[in-house]
Amino acid sequence: MSAAAKKDINFEVIKDTYIGVLKKYLVIEGRARRREFWLFFLCNLVLGIIPFIGWLIGLATFIPSITVGVRRLHDTNRNGLWELLSLVPLLGLIFLFAGIFAAANYGSLRFLLILVFLVSIAPAIILLVWAAQEGTNGSNKYGPDPKAGSHFKAVPKPKAVSKPKTVKAPKPKAVSKPKTVKAPKPKASSKPKTVKTPKPKASSKPKTVKTPKPKSESPKAKAQRPKPKKK
Repeated sequence: MSAAAKKDINFEVIKDTYIGVLKKYLVIEGRARRREFWLFFLCNLVLGIIPFIGWLIGLATFIPSITVGVRRLHDTNRNGLWELLSLVPLLGLIFLFAGIFAAANYGSLRFLLILVFLVSIAPAIILLVWAAQEGTNGSNKYGPDPKAGSHFKAVPKPKAVSKPKTVKAPKPKAVSKPKTVKAPKPKASSKPKTVKTPKPKASSKPKTVKTPKPKSESPKAKAQRPKPKKK
């Protein structure tokens, strides 16, 4: 399995692959890519460790394990009948258990049965090696390339949605209260200066030119004044 394919494997891919194989319970036509086969095989191997529950799962998935193996052989352009080799280890296991019960009476058979079991594993190893091989590129006689439009295509990991940076809005500057321009107090309207009209000077009384009083003639002058002539 390529490094790029390993990066694409996640829980969603494993779940979809496992369920997809179960849906093809009896389907032997077509091809199965390596990911489909190995994820199903490894999941069953892990679940089989659980006591009792693992055995039930093994029985329930026995047929899908055969059919997905047939499709995997088709992907390598091999006949699906080769999958019958996977039953050989099962027969060897049956012989092994039978030998354990017969060991008390036939001690010499124990070694022989163990050897038969070990030999019976060889076909299963061959099938696993074939299952690990790259499938044929493009279509072959068993169907189109499953990688071209596979149901088991890796689900791309959703990109972590980067939280939009919360741009802190600059705190609004405290609105400076508009300076109340004090309107200049209207100057007390200066009372119009009452231009004092100059008081008319008291009309100066015409100086009465004192006519000099005629000097009283002295009696001498009177005597010397000529008397007017009588007509």
